Amino acid sequence: MQDGGIFYLTNASGSWTHERLTTPPTDGAEPGRDADPAIAIDVDGSLWIAFTRYPADPIACCPVDYAGPPPAGISYVHNPGSGWSEPAEIAGAGSNGPALVVRDGVIHLAYRIGGTGFAEEEDDNPIRYATDAGGSLTDVLVAERGSLPSLALAAEGAAHVAFDELRGDQSRLWYAVGSATAAFAVDLIPGSGDLNVGPLLAIGGDGGRHVYWSDWDGQAARYSQYAGGTWSAPIGAPSSASASALALDDSGRVHLLAVNSALLYGSDATGSFAFEPVAEATICASDMGVDGSGRAHLLFIACDFDVEPTLYELWYAVSPPP
Repeated sequence: MQDGGIFYLTNASGSWTHERLTTPPTDGAEPGRDADPAIAIDVDGSLWIAFTRYPADPIACCPVDYAGPPPAGISYVHNPGSGWSEPAEIAGAGSNGPALVVRDGVIHLAYRIGGTGFAEEEDDNPIRYATDAGGSLTDVLVAERGSLPSLALAAEGAAHVAFDELRGDQSRLWYAVGSATAAFAVDLIPGSGDLNVGPLLAIGGDGGRHVYWSDWDGQAARYSQYAGGTWSAPIGAPSSASASALALDDSGRVHLLAVNSALLYGSDATGSFAFEPVAEATICASDMGVDGSGRAHLLFIACDFDVEPTLYELWYAVSPPP
């Protein structure tokens, strides 16, 4: 499974199985890879996965300031219940970092347009939003510059996008609301410190907006909620950690994952956030979803860099009933 493709894992049959969904290009000195997977489940249970495709690299050995060829674009695969489709492109060359929502068969995608691959030649990288509502794909500008977009849909269908913007030695958080037919209005999210990155976004059933991000300046994960026309003061949740995942359950409880020297899970079930360690390990990646009963399901990769080659282990954990 270490070949740069996208795989899908499920335990629907009672035991874990995996299935290959994509095979990246290999026609170069360095093989291509499919990365940045974003999964969405529609109301009918159908599955959708968007991902960035990076082409094979003709350069086998390269200078340290070379990041490889620019992304070939964003593609997606779809499983309506009868099997996975072949990959189909939805955003063109240079696009990367997809955030995906699917509702009633309509795709909603937020993404970033990248640069050339050479750090010193990076231009401003716009954030864009695309949807196939109405039967054809519409792609519009969200902001002229940004990175790491997160996407959610409000009940009435408006697209909400949170992203960060690095300028000089400061990184700010922005929140945009719009659609394919209404221009995005962009507002600043009050952060904490000078380096706020990687905002994660969720919208509750009551329309409340929740954002969770990493404060690199204060070395803490931060959480804020928008209600009554203002953002709440950022909560350190917890300190000395980076934000990893955000989810809301049907009752409106907030579930957070954070990473420091361990994987930490917390919720506001008691009225304030309480965190507990899930795994005492070096965590390379983690994500979370919440089921209808309010139980959090965690998927994470634990890495051991003290062995050669590096050991990567995929783990699954579930919280007790609330």
